[in-house]
Amino acid sequence: MKNYYKSKFLYISLVIVLVIALLYFKPEVLNWRTDGAYKVVTPASYPKGTKVSLYKDLPPGFPVEIILENKELNYSGTVTTPNTEDKTTVSYISDKKISDLVTMYENAFTTNNWDILKKSVSDKFVLFRINKDEQNMTFTIIPLKDKGMMVTFQYEK
Repeated sequence: MKNYYKSKFLYISLVIVLVIALLYFKPEVLNWRTDGAYKVVTPASYPKGTKVSLYKDLPPGFPVEIILENKELNYSGTVTTPNTEDKTTVSYISDKKISDLVTMYENAFTTNNWDILKKSVSDKFVLFRINKDEQNMTFTIIPLKDKGMMVTFQYEK
């Protein structure tokens, strides 16, 4: 009976070591040790050579003065096509009202020297087209049914 428990302990220990080794040498099993961007299969509709990068956090080069309310990002990614600029999109879901978000962002844009080129505000949609140092950005707020407001930044570099 004593040997049975020893062999059972040996088999369980061996399985645990094998699982740990698999996770260490093949971290993609659990998406561990990523270097910032996830690799994505490029859709056929993009030109050949297009690179799509998705991020857990803000993409490199995202303007640091933009407020994101310390919310979890709903989407963060960049599409790079040959011979064109990078197009980056960052979005999150806010629990604030449209009017509060418009006031907050309008103040943040003007305080941080972003020029508001276009502004359209309604109960169902908000659009700001802003510019700073040759960087163009489109900022939108769209109400989601029973889920808050989708706040999105789209810009080109």
